[in-house]
Parts: sequence; C-alpha cells; structure tokens
Amino acid sequence: MCFLSGMLTPANLGIKEKVQRDAYEILKKTEESRIAEGKNPVAQAASSLYLACILNRVDISQRVFAEVSGVSSVTIRNRISIIRKTLNLEY
Repeated sequence: MCFLSGMLTPANLGIKEKVQRDAYEILKKTEESRIAEGKNPVAQAASSLYLACILNRVDISQRVFAEVSGVSSVTIRNRISIIRKTLNLEY
C-alpha cells in the first residue's frame, strides 16, 4: 500500500481524503481476494485509485494515472476490468 501513498500527494493529483480511503479499501479487497498476487503493485495501486476516482465522480483521466505511476494506460484498464468483475463494482 505504500505505492498508493506516493501517488496521492496533493502536488501530484490533489485527490480528496474520501477518494483516498476508498482507494485503500479497493486495494485491500483486491489483496484479500488474491487477484493482486503476482501483479505489479504500482499498477494495482494506480488502478485502485483510478477506480475510486470514477466511483466518486472525480474527473481525472486514465492517462494522468498512467503518467504519474509509470504504468501504461492499457495495464490500468485491464486491472480495472478484473477488479470490477471480482468485486462486483458498478459505475
């Protein structure tokens, strides 16, 4: 989860506390469901944070998350798809 903290600095994205808490919760659930095993932890963190933004109607593009995290947009999109299906998240 330390990867998530590094991306959440206000200078980087300016994301509110509720969105951060939601991202931590999503990340925790992905770890509990074991879908994060063997996956890039930075990609997991970026995907969880992006998904939390979507759920909270925060308009930050996937491209921004890719640039800040150093992970491709395709990887983030693929991780989000798996997280949504596993955790039954709708947006």
